[in-house]
Amino acid sequence: LKDNGDGTYEYTKYPSKDLYLGGITGSVNYIDAETVYATATGDGFVNSSYSHWNTVHPATTGNTVDYSSAHFRIHDYAISLGKTIQHILRRGFLYFDTSGLSGTVSSVNLVTTVHPTWNSGSQLNSQYHLVKSTAASTLSVDSYNDFEGWRAGANAGFNGGTSADDDLTDYTTQQDWKNFDDNDVITTTLNSASINDVSTSPFRIAMLQKADFQNYLGNGNNGSSQGMYLYSTDQTGTSNDPYLSITLRWDTPRIKILSGQTKILSGNTIIK
Repeated sequence: LKDNGDGTYEYTKYPSKDLYLGGITGSVNYIDAETVYATATGDGFVNSSYSHWNTVHPATTGNTVDYSSAHFRIHDYAISLGKTIQHILRRGFLYFDTSGLSGTVSSVNLVTTVHPTWNSGSQLNSQYHLVKSTAASTLSVDSYNDFEGWRAGANAGFNGGTSADDDLTDYTTQQDWKNFDDNDVITTTLNSASINDVSTSPFRIAMLQKADFQNYLGNGNNGSSQGMYLYSTDQTGTSNDPYLSITLRWDTPRIKILSGQTKILSGNTIIK
């Protein structure tokens, strides 16, 4: 072990004769990590607004779409208009090109950052669900109902939750995104369904507020709002962009040491 005098060490290890002759066996797994950023035209939100919950929730299209702002919104909003209530739902969408992945996916995390459009006291007053989306790479008003589990017909819409009529493919349990500050980073561990789907590009997520997910009246008649803003890919730079942190595994050897020596030039191995 050699002290390089600059806070690092050089460690020289000479492999055994058996390793020289046989190489690394198939019992050794190799771990790597990938970072995949969201597609600019595929991350954003679709907005729908009607005077009745039973119209806004099962609607087949939205009223407006936004995939070019520096942030996107997910929320349930009720506006009191005299004797009537206007219900507004904003559904968030993320689109990832994962075609460059190789190896076996062993874990998937979604990383997002809170946008300070609303102050932290009012924007984080809700719970969210991440489900499998079917939206195209460019969002449109028609993307409003583009997620697996939406149904047409007399019982149009969907139901989420723990009941037998949960039609959605859930990528998480309910996320209580409440006690964060502006610009906080939120890391959400996705479940085994996402591990299966992320290997088939594209990988798409719809983000639904709790009332939307469970199909109940949400904010009802109180004229209040629950929701949050997250940075989108259109924000300048990439430091706040939504991304997937994916851990990959290879179950067969990718290298074989035939001779020589292995050197570790520092005490740390960083995978990013």
